[in-house]
Amino acid sequence: MVITRVETVKGWVGWRNLQFVKVYTDEGLYGIGEGTMAGKAETVEGAIHEFSRYLIGREPLGRERLWEGMYNGAARWRGGCAIQTAIAALDMALCDIEGKRLGVPVWRLLGGPYWDSVRVYWTHWGAKWGARTPQELAAHIPEALEAGWTAVKFGGGGRRGEMTEQEAIRDIAARVEAVRKAGGPDLDIAIDVGERFTARSALELAWALAPYRLMFLEEPVPYENAQVMAKVGRESPVPIATGENLLTRWEFREIIESQAVGIIQPDVAHTSITEMKKIADYAHTYFIQLAPHCCSGPVMQAASVHVALSCPNTLILEWEENQREDFARIADTPLQAVNGHILLPERPGLGVDVDFEAFRRNYPYRPMPGPGHIMFRQ
Repeated sequence: MVITRVETVKGWVGWRNLQFVKVYTDEGLYGIGEGTMAGKAETVEGAIHEFSRYLIGREPLGRERLWEGMYNGAARWRGGCAIQTAIAALDMALCDIEGKRLGVPVWRLLGGPYWDSVRVYWTHWGAKWGARTPQELAAHIPEALEAGWTAVKFGGGGRRGEMTEQEAIRDIAARVEAVRKAGGPDLDIAIDVGERFTARSALELAWALAPYRLMFLEEPVPYENAQVMAKVGRESPVPIATGENLLTRWEFREIIESQAVGIIQPDVAHTSITEMKKIADYAHTYFIQLAPHCCSGPVMQAASVHVALSCPNTLILEWEENQREDFARIADTPLQAVNGHILLPERPGLGVDVDFEAFRRNYPYRPMPGPGHIMFRQ
């Protein structure tokens, strides 16, 4: 069996682009992957097709060899999120092919399952209703609880560029306090502040949030400097999580070895299935928990579930519940949360598929404007 063709499709879904890839073989088997990187769909698509020149004509049976060939084979220019997202998309498709060839789910290829189900949290939860104020957020908590959710995450950034740090700290603390009171003591709450604080103000925020017992505070400072993240992590009274922008075991190494955080958040859409399993296993040697970032489409969701099921240190998985209806239109059998859990998938491979022509027709592509990123007004 050899790889004969690589096909991509991209479209606009909700608030960003999604992109999928199919890797075809001469025996009729094909594998599907996802190469979503918000704002860089065309860049990733170009990288996928460049890598396809390496893959076509090769056997799809040795993921490790092919991963290393793509990572190290581009004239020594390695890394970067667009490159790694392309590798991740193709690696997903190769895992899908191998699972289908053997007639087993991908989690079996990873040594799993360790878990019978994966607990998930409802991400961007308040955005479903446009809820921003403490009162609006609290008003919608009963709906989440009645649907069986035990954990939610919402943004804590205030209005970008319009607040001082102190105003933002008070605003975020008020939101969390309202959700804690409405949700009771057993609801897990996570806050994502999108790297907008300094080490000094991040610690002020953490102490303001300490009374409300967060599950984690996500990326309070920019991720590039592991020593700064470690300082915040050591001094923070609430758990710190980071990692969605880190791509390989080498980038995670300093975060893990410095024990900068107690929770890492690799994203399978950018690390790949093959690499994310290595990252998780390395973190496990430091008793660091895994809460994968999972903020793309239904194929990436499925890949995340397969990896999370196989890792003993999995804490919880992010879940795009707000796009359940879109994902049901895009994928033939998308995984869906039931009482805040994803059950063990049993279909061979990743267990999902996408009709490229229908996706192209229903979700026509348009470029995404580059996201702004503004720290709080000083």
